Amino acid sequence: MKSSPLSEFKESASHRDGLIPMTYHCVDHEKNTNGFPMHWHEEFEIGYISAGCGIYRIDGENYNVTEGDLIVIAPKTLHSGGTLNAWRMSTDSFVFHTGFLCSSVPDSTTINYFNPIIDGKIIFKPVISPTHPGYSELKDCFFQLKQCHKRKEAYYEIELKEYLLHFFYLLFKFHCIIEQKSPTVIDDNEEKTRMILTYISEHFDEDITIDLLAGLAGFSSCHFMNTFKKYVGISCNKYINHIRLDAAAKQLTETNDSIMNIAVSVGYNNISYFNRAFKTYFGTTPKAYRMQFAKF
Repeated sequence: MKSSPLSEFKESASHRDGLIPMTYHCVDHEKNTNGFPMHWHEEFEIGYISAGCGIYRIDGENYNVTEGDLIVIAPKTLHSGGTLNAWRMSTDSFVFHTGFLCSSVPDSTTINYFNPIIDGKIIFKPVISPTHPGYSELKDCFFQLKQCHKRKEAYYEIELKEYLLHFFYLLFKFHCIIEQKSPTVIDDNEEKTRMILTYISEHFDEDITIDLLAGLAGFSSCHFMNTFKKYVGISCNKYINHIRLDAAAKQLTETNDSIMNIAVSVGYNNISYFNRAFKTYFGTTPKAYRMQFAKF
């Protein structure tokens, strides 16, 4: 099977606000939900843990985060996140394309800083805590950016660029960015993992086997399972179950379809197994979850 272009395997959500290639997200992660699944996008992301604590998995590493931490995610970086045990977590984040800050005429800023970011030749410190030098300035800049985006006063588009450029200036100034020793292409295993994550998100309601996914990636089953766990943090079968259960939870809260039909629609043919898996994952039964979180 021929490999598809990498661009086909990115997150499908749009990260634009009108003509501005940037979106703002404010999310409350409830203690009985499981955050957001592993994904990637071409845009840069900066975030702030506004309340609670949780865990982020970024580029194959786990990071415990708590209120006050800043999150920095480079383009094309695999990442996921969620709450820890009974804790809740609230996050503010901006997702934007670095091209928004580049000049149409080649200049030193674009060539020396933003092109390497876009090309993945620079890696970033993913979590910046209050003890890090420069944290106060970075936090202030983030909140100025947030207020600017909220107010949308005259000429705010220019001001948005001003704060984003200043945020990058501070990242470089306070050594939050580490250049790779030599320019490298995106790791083939990481690229294949992105492809498989996209395939799962589009086919989770079907019969998905390890042999099938390994074949799509061009790996042996053993190499595939080891590679997947390295980048995603859990086994492939467990990840598929999580995707299915998240989809089921969404249907439970947004539709009045029967629990049996929902279970079948997300890939479970055994209702007893579905109920057990759901309770293990969310800490409550599908029926109780619907009663607590239903939006209808």
